[in-house]
Amino acid sequence: MNSNLSNVEIPPIDYFNHLLDNSPNKNNKISFGHGIPKYTPNEYANINYQLLNNSSSFKYTDIRGNIELRNYLAHSLSNKLNFNVKPEKNIIITPGANSAIFKSLFLLLNKNDEVLVISPVYFNYIMAIKMIGANPIEIDSEPESGFQLNIKSISNSITSKTKAIIINSPNNPTGALYKNNDLIELFKICDSNNIKIIFDITYHEYIHANYESNYLSLFSDFENIIITGSFSKTFGITGLRLGYIATNSKS
Repeated sequence: MNSNLSNVEIPPIDYFNHLLDNSPNKNNKISFGHGIPKYTPNEYANINYQLLNNSSSFKYTDIRGNIELRNYLAHSLSNKLNFNVKPEKNIIITPGANSAIFKSLFLLLNKNDEVLVISPVYFNYIMAIKMIGANPIEIDSEPESGFQLNIKSISNSITSKTKAIIINSPNNPTGALYKNNDLIELFKICDSNNIKIIFDITYHEYIHANYESNYLSLFSDFENIIITGSFSKTFGITGLRLGYIATNSKS
């Protein structure tokens, strides 16, 4: 067995799902522990039905993923994030955002490298880092600050082994939206230390329209950012396992 797996813990969500499935009156219980949309919007359900009736939907595509989907993503990322990418060069379709995170880490890391993560942290980040044989370094965010980034703590945690930091905003599990000034400072620190930023935007469509959310436009000023995302939450298609990696990095 791969020795890296000895350090990997089973995701807690599996444990709690088991408890729920085996509890009395389980149908009367509501879980607040997992962000799963219950309904797929009708227009997307209709599109899925059309795809199921199209035989080409079940055939091999380009190894990077369906080109129509990559074209859509390139257009969407450019319009919403000012993040200009070429669909044929800078986007890869993955089976969900977790796969996108793992593939990004696998590309960047060697054994015993370090990855900074913000705690409380999404458990799958820790699992992916450990599976590769690298070490997650958890940096606390405090309830008193609304779980905002602690830039000083992040900076002090950087070592010669630090190769990447994983950020997601809105954050999972706290829901925190990080401040623009903090993100700019973080991006600059990482840029000067040759640290890649894996920015998970799975929940970015959940930002309230009246909230200052122009942090997404900050991405265009930096070339050390890898964006990962998922269609699961936005379109209510969690079972289809559809995600992506995008980067404007010249490297």
